[in-house]
Formats: sequence, structure tokens, C-alpha cells
Amino acid sequence: MYERAEELIDSNETARLLGVTVNWVRDHTTRRQPIVPHVKMGRKIRFERVEVLRFIRECRETRPRWERNDVVA
Repeated sequence: MYERAEELIDSNETARLLGVTVNWVRDHTTRRQPIVPHVKMGRKIRFERVEVLRFIRECRETRPRWERNDVVA
């Protein structure tokens, strides 16, 4: 029927998980090609905790997706 909604977190919690500033998070979600996965709800930006953790793993294990040639914009 309905998919279970993942836990959404705000910019402050995302910055804490990533170990960066809130300004860095905002900058990297509002670019033409944002690198931090996010959900835009009206004027608010939220992040799925599982996607942020996946983003961290991806950065540790491989070249980040924005540096790869296989990324489709």
C-alpha cells in the first residue's frame, strides 16, 4: 500500500553526521547539481538519515558520485 517513510532530519543533524558546518550542507544542497541527497518540501529541505549515511559510506569507499564519469545529470 504505502511505503514506510524514512526518518527525515534537518540541516543541523545532517551537518553533525557529516562533520561539517550547516552552511556547507546548505551550499551543497542548493547547487545546480547538488551532491548531498535531500528532499525538498516547499521551502524546507530535509534529509533521509539512511541516505546521508549511504552518502558517507560512498565517500569512504569510492570516489564520490559527483567526481565519477558515469553520473547522469
